[in-house]
Amino acid sequence: MLVYIVRDNRPGHFRQCEGVASALARIAPLEVRNVFPNFHWFSRRIVPTIAYRLRLPASLVLGLLYDFEVETLDPPDIVIASGHRNVVPALLIARLFGARFVYAGIHDRRYLDEMDMVVTPCPRDAYEPRHVYAPVLNPVSRKDFPLPRRLTGPEDLRGARLGLMLGGETRTHRFTTRDWRQLARLISETRRDLGIEWWATTSRRTPRAARKFLKSLVKSGDLHKFIEYDPAMPGSPNEVLGLDGTLVTEDSMAMLSEALTAGRPVIALKPSMVWPSRQDEAVTAMAAMAGTPVIPISELNVERMAAALTRGEPVSFEPIEVLQANLLAAPHLLAALGLVPPHSPAVEAASTKES
Repeated sequence: MLVYIVRDNRPGHFRQCEGVASALARIAPLEVRNVFPNFHWFSRRIVPTIAYRLRLPASLVLGLLYDFEVETLDPPDIVIASGHRNVVPALLIARLFGARFVYAGIHDRRYLDEMDMVVTPCPRDAYEPRHVYAPVLNPVSRKDFPLPRRLTGPEDLRGARLGLMLGGETRTHRFTTRDWRQLARLISETRRDLGIEWWATTSRRTPRAARKFLKSLVKSGDLHKFIEYDPAMPGSPNEVLGLDGTLVTEDSMAMLSEALTAGRPVIALKPSMVWPSRQDEAVTAMAAMAGTPVIPISELNVERMAAALTRGEPVSFEPIEVLQANLLAAPHLLAALGLVPPHSPAVEAASTKES
């Protein structure tokens, strides 16, 4: 079967899609290809919605709004997308070729009736029709990293290498200068008192104030390495994910999921201002599954950080395996996608008939 991933420049989106494709490929053989919409100013917000709802010819809209040359596309069987702006081009490709559409992430319900399957990170949504639960997906595997240093007590933090992964402003999360200053103070104190080697990385949403603090820490020698966000990066740097422990701001569910999957002790950091949202539920579910503490930045100090990072061996956290297991437990969802898992009744019946 041929699978298209509708891919934009946001790592959190396409890494979720890659995770869905990986889980499906464990169930049935697939060929996976990326397709890239070209987003113009007029191919955002309301224009695609109007074009889709008017049921204008899919090939015409794909060409005008996203610069697709549809005659060059092979007919896919499944189209996967994540992120609101990728929904319409994915639906148009699915409509044009009669393919099934799979959405990964938290959706706003506008196109719910036209989604053949939704992989949701919110446990309560998993009970809705055509939904299946999985933590925020990513292609990271703890097998890709060496065994981490064992952190069993505060003294084990001496000389440890820790990562700081910063997201930034969202509709539900706001950081203050006090938040960034608190993190900078923590890095300086632990570098001085415990000899911790700190690495940091940012996202496309990390504000200038936070980057300024990190650059000043590099100049002072308190921050060992600063890997600034680059649009060409496929996701969080493995250099940071493979350290002895990681602190991640909870606004970035993708970063948090990657850090947890890497199999290191993780602390999720909550900024000063957070508004209730379905993202809160997704973060809470991941943290609970992995046994990871969520700590407000304003309350973070050396003692609390040490206690959280040395609480014991990290719990195995494998989002792709969770999705695979949940799909195998829901054969009707696989059937809706045209997938038949090995050793299913359909396969066994066909084998018996042939023999």
